[in-house]
Amino acid sequence: MSKLNTLKKNYILWKKTSDFYVKWVATSELKNFFSKNIKIKNLSLWWATDICKKDNMIDNRWFFELKDFLYNNKKTKFNKPKFFLILFLKFTKNFFTSIIWYSIIKILSFTRFKKIKKSNCFHSINYNFLKNKNDYIYDRCYGNAHTVNYKKNFFLITVARRKNFFLDILGKKRIEKKIPSIVADEFISVKDVFLVNLKVLCFFFKLLNFLRFKKNLFIVNKKNCSNILLPLLLTSFSGPIQSQLYIGIAINNFLKGKKIKNFITYSEFNPGIRSIYSFIRDSNNPPKIFAIQHGHSNENLMFFKHQRNEFSKKKTNEGDLHSPSPDIYLTQGSQYAKILKKYFPRKIKIIGCLKYDIYKFKRHTSQKPSNNHKLKKKIILLCPSIGDQDYILDYLKKSINRDNTYILSPHPAYREVIEKKYFSVLKSKCDLKIINNTSTFNLLKISDVVICGFSTIAYEALFLGAKPIRVVDPYQPQFFDLKDKLPIIDNHLDLKKEFEIRNFNKKLPIARQIKREYFYKLDNKSKNRFWNIINK
Repeated sequence: MSKLNTLKKNYILWKKTSDFYVKWVATSELKNFFSKNIKIKNLSLWWATDICKKDNMIDNRWFFELKDFLYNNKKTKFNKPKFFLILFLKFTKNFFTSIIWYSIIKILSFTRFKKIKKSNCFHSINYNFLKNKNDYIYDRCYGNAHTVNYKKNFFLITVARRKNFFLDILGKKRIEKKIPSIVADEFISVKDVFLVNLKVLCFFFKLLNFLRFKKNLFIVNKKNCSNILLPLLLTSFSGPIQSQLYIGIAINNFLKGKKIKNFITYSEFNPGIRSIYSFIRDSNNPPKIFAIQHGHSNENLMFFKHQRNEFSKKKTNEGDLHSPSPDIYLTQGSQYAKILKKYFPRKIKIIGCLKYDIYKFKRHTSQKPSNNHKLKKKIILLCPSIGDQDYILDYLKKSINRDNTYILSPHPAYREVIEKKYFSVLKSKCDLKIINNTSTFNLLKISDVVICGFSTIAYEALFLGAKPIRVVDPYQPQFFDLKDKLPIIDNHLDLKKEFEIRNFNKKLPIARQIKREYFYKLDNKSKNRFWNIINK
């Protein structure tokens, strides 16, 4: 069987696995049990479990096991004594880590004392902040939208990368136009940590008792998948549920006594943060919630794949049997809007891509980074992302040559880890560089070929005249939209041939169609459409 046929065959199996799992989650009897017995205020903790997390991209071992069991009858062993020991250790570690973190942050950061009397809250994750040419920081997912009506805006920042946070404190970074920022983590107390963990522990034992008497709760496509899905469910109680509760409680505590009109977030239904909408609604003056599509979304990423019966148009039904949700969903283009309409019952508006408003999609072949004077070869830009970095590296070490210059520009969330790994493997095999203080977007303008997995960098390369190539592992789940028809390479031999080509054909006829369907318009006016909807 050819590699291409292998890719197609496995894609069909991954899709069927995904379909069966999503259907099971939407109809599971466990959802009803959680809604009656495992709740904090109006939130059923079902929505905070790893079951509803649907993470088939990063923590996806369960997804591989599920496919193998459904289609190859490969059974997974569940060693209960070992599992519960590890779960207890994780619970203990996460508990004490949280105690230390929420104690230290109050010593190092004092944003909680700022008096905020502004109407528009931009919720951000700390690792998404970048520095612009004027030495100000901005959230890349919002572009420069916050600079419009700036006197009414502020940032509420959830810390997901704690090392980044300490570096930001030392660097004393500022946001343009003196827009204030608040660190949400400061609004969690040690008492909150104790209470959250006590409640979660009690719920854990209540669930175990329920599971003793209930059988056949994990039947997926007529097969008992309990050895895979039961550990996935129980592991949620070792830290993932608590993490979501901390984020939600922090936001809720911040909102107390404040009159904020609009809460803007790119949390969407992403893993680990889906339940925040319930905590926002539970505030005494709940703001209107706007969700922003912050990156490429498609149904191969399971956390964008849901069923209609999981959602309700009525806010009063939300958080119990129905998923926590925003009031309005703002998408980048019609491609994701069509997916959302299958299950999201509230308003959906297309505005374009906010983060692209600060960019000009014009290629300048003469433009080189300041320390790039030695780059005289063909330039190959390497853009590994979360979930594809390992197999891309495996292909590269078998295919690279010294005839090209390779520039590494990985996803910012795991930049340091990826850079270290790639340099240790590839540095002796090719001319590999990192160009600091130059964005991936600007590196695209000087690149001939761009290598990535499922990243939206492929689209940016297309619009800027570089040749995008998606490198895939035919045996793994694919996380990009196969309908985009971009060039795909699924083995190191074809990648090696591509690197040996001296005259790259960069013109692809699909650029206009992708631009229209995925991003609406690249006219630097997405923020205008955004504010027109916000201000209605």
